[in-house]
Amino acid sequence: MKKTLSLFILCFWSSVVFSDELKVYIWEDYISQELIDKWEEKTGHKVNLVFYDSDEDRDEVLGSGNGKGFDLAVFDSISAQLFGKNNKLLALSPGNVPSLIDTDPHWKESCGNFGLPYLWGSLGIIYNKEKVVPAPTSWRHLLYPKQEYQGHVVMVEDAIDTLVAPLLLDGKSINTEDKNELQEAFIHLKNQAPSLLGYGYSLTYAKQREGQMYMALGYSGDQFSLNEMSQSEAWAFVYPEEGTAIWMDCFSIMKWSPKKELALEFVEFINQPSNAALNSEWLGLATPNKRALKQLPEDVLSDTNIYPTTEAIDNSHSYRIISDANMTLRHRIINAAKKYRDAQ
Repeated sequence: MKKTLSLFILCFWSSVVFSDELKVYIWEDYISQELIDKWEEKTGHKVNLVFYDSDEDRDEVLGSGNGKGFDLAVFDSISAQLFGKNNKLLALSPGNVPSLIDTDPHWKESCGNFGLPYLWGSLGIIYNKEKVVPAPTSWRHLLYPKQEYQGHVVMVEDAIDTLVAPLLLDGKSINTEDKNELQEAFIHLKNQAPSLLGYGYSLTYAKQREGQMYMALGYSGDQFSLNEMSQSEAWAFVYPEEGTAIWMDCFSIMKWSPKKELALEFVEFINQPSNAALNSEWLGLATPNKRALKQLPEDVLSDTNIYPTTEAIDNSHSYRIISDANMTLRHRIINAAKKYRDAQ
């Protein structure tokens, strides 16, 4: 009886302690700890951050029964729209997230009705300035690195982003549906395979294989996280001369969450201008919140690695939804490229 009663009390106490905790699926180092602390102090509700290493991993987890425990997740703009259309995300509007009116209309459109425009940036090359000299300027430098960089290059594992480098090197659209163009892109990845340390996220490799990564396909802002991790200023980011892709990430609420009201409060909290500005500055990433921009210091607003020049934006490409058949082919290409890398 005591054992049964003790078990009941333990289960009851656990449910009380964790009932108001929000579980968030997100990239590592992708929200300011100061912002989390402010939320927890203000509301008394804990935030449990769980990290993923790739968009594919996230989509697989949230697309299966394994993702039912998550209340919120950060999606790329395309996935946010697709998950929303599949009835997995709560629709957001100024009616339930009033601060959405502060979002630039261009970025609001990127997330559709199923996500708060969170942060935006571009794809490029992350490199160690002490190892890679001179600095890379072209996607060719990532795909066909010098001999001394062999085995020290990391590529993001993503059916869309991984193919940006070879497609732009060939002057093609990042959203191409042409099988021949994708096949040519695969040849570049196949040729690159012997140069790779591996496929994955640069921050993960920096932690697990310290000192072995010299250059990587990465996202604007990654260089700041890498410098913080290494306690140095060795890492830098560059837009390749052939152009880049502009991305937008969206903070979304899972429709199955039993804590939708609390999740809505959290989304509204992080999008308050002062909080959005704090988060943007801490991460070194651009905010789509118009009122938050007015609170950022000039040195942040003038940093072209965070807010690209007009010329860089004009030379950039936007993501769009592509066909299921095309996505299947892209996944096959990435899996084949990984096999070539593993066979080295």
